[in-house]
Amino acid sequence: MTRIKKVLRRLLFLPVPLALFVVLLGAGGLWLVFGGVFPEGHPLSYLFYAFSAYALCVFIGLICRFYRSGRSWLLQKAPVQRYVSDPQLRDRIGLYAGTVFNLLYAALKTITGIYYISPWFGVIALYYAVLSVTRLILIRADHFLRKGRNHLTRQWKSYRTCGILLFLVNIALSIMVYLTVSRNDGYYYPGTLIYASAAYTFYRLVAAAVRICRRKKENPIWKAAGALDFSMALVALFSLQTAMFASFGEGTTSAFQTTMNGVTGGAVCIVVMGLAIYMLFRPKII
Repeated sequence: MTRIKKVLRRLLFLPVPLALFVVLLGAGGLWLVFGGVFPEGHPLSYLFYAFSAYALCVFIGLICRFYRSGRSWLLQKAPVQRYVSDPQLRDRIGLYAGTVFNLLYAALKTITGIYYISPWFGVIALYYAVLSVTRLILIRADHFLRKGRNHLTRQWKSYRTCGILLFLVNIALSIMVYLTVSRNDGYYYPGTLIYASAAYTFYRLVAAAVRICRRKKENPIWKAAGALDFSMALVALFSLQTAMFASFGEGTTSAFQTTMNGVTGGAVCIVVMGLAIYMLFRPKII
């Protein structure tokens, strides 16, 4: 068994120049087949197919080596080590980056809504504007916390304020769901971009849920940020469903799409509303 592993390692993990040559040769063989030089059914086409499969394995091994070496190099840097070992620093960077993204997205949707006179874009702009305000409140609370001027009572006050703003988020979300159901509006991702969007949406949902369940000893600021991320992940899930219907819903009826969007959107609104109520009235139990 050990000998087989050694042979496979030698075949797949080639020296970098040789691995690049094999990958280019495999890609060239496929180009000859798909270009019609050696059409399907030609004896050499099967050879090119087999060699391209081997080249793909070599390419994956090359990527794995680059990833390991790059990761080892990055982990030697002090800022990266601090980022990996400090969960609050990761949360802080995510909070600041998310705020910038929300502000830019709200501005973009506002301009688009005015240009096209579209209530759909206007509601989306309102949704991200309220999210931006909520994040700015958390950033301000975190700033006071780092300066040593934010005691626990003020942190819980910021937490409850975010719960109140989450009600406003839910109002914008409810309008968004209503427009989706009544006007059959929604998101659309061109080409294969929808697969990447689906993977990222489910990653955000699982990560936000794990964060809420596991990290119960955080200060109220990061608890509020986690609740906000969870609500955004739910909205992203609803948006993904509308995009899936737009891309793959040819075999379904319009009534079925409307019903499913209404059910999913209503469920998301109810969960976000429940989360807002929980943040407002029972902050010290989360």
